[in-house]
Amino acid sequence: MIGQSTVLAAEFPPSVEDFYLPSILPWGAHDTYWFTKITLLVWVAVALIIIYFLVSYRKPQLVPTKKQWLAESLYGFVRNNISVDMIGPRGVAFAPYLTTLFCFILVMNFFSIVPLIQISPNSHIAFP
Repeated sequence: MIGQSTVLAAEFPPSVEDFYLPSILPWGAHDTYWFTKITLLVWVAVALIIIYFLVSYRKPQLVPTKKQWLAESLYGFVRNNISVDMIGPRGVAFAPYLTTLFCFILVMNFFSIVPLIQISPNSHIAFP
């Protein structure tokens, strides 16, 4: 069985077109690959992160709500355990950027376990 599949693979090598995901737009030319499922998921991840942090810090309180507590905990985790531990005391300046990057990668990896999405945009490094 292994020999047969090897022969079959040798007969039909992958073409360049196999590396491009199909476009999800119903209009445009047939070879337009600029808006794929991965591009959509990247935009959804960015929107989710922006909306969550804006809603969490809309009305900050001294005793935080659940959303505010989670957002502050994420920021505190990244600031204390990633930026200060890895970069040093000067790493606090990079904490907002690293928190955004951490949340972006986290949301994108969660997409791989959500039914009907089941693809992590991080799995394709060179998405269009």
